[in-house]
Amino acid sequence: MGMDRQVEIRPAAPQDLDAWMELVDQVRWSFPSLDTEEGLTHCRRMIYQGILNKNAFCAWYRGKLAGVVLFSAGRNMLRFLAVAPGYRRRGIATQLLNAMLACLDPERDVVAAVLPAGDGDGEQPGLYESLGFYRKRTLCTLGYPVWQLVRKKQYGVPGSRRRGCFPA
Repeated sequence: MGMDRQVEIRPAAPQDLDAWMELVDQVRWSFPSLDTEEGLTHCRRMIYQGILNKNAFCAWYRGKLAGVVLFSAGRNMLRFLAVAPGYRRRGIATQLLNAMLACLDPERDVVAAVLPAGDGDGEQPGLYESLGFYRKRTLCTLGYPVWQLVRKKQYGVPGSRRRGCFPA
């Protein structure tokens, strides 16, 4: 899997919210918390707040939203990562995670909770392992197994340091 050079990673903006929610609708079957309208409403609020807090990136491919990442800089945590089905296996998730990691505090561990890739629909463990994450434990959330992943601070951060990750 190589990196697709036609993908543009940029900070998410409020005007991206509708396209982001269209992408969420394409992948919502992968996220147990998004199986209700209440879950989708909560997700939309969380994404909008993340955009306002500059804790979100979008991957654009030829004018179409191909992937998104939402994180918490304060908690040094991945909150949401999704790539549209037609754009997978092009390195988009890796590019989004690298953009996120460049914004997080390199002096603290990074945490994430992801669904195991049982039937190919969940997150791919190799993706996270390639970026230095390891599985700390398996939790149960909403009746589903969830892997708690950690990336130790000693692993280092690709790209720029936290203060300069978002252009003014």
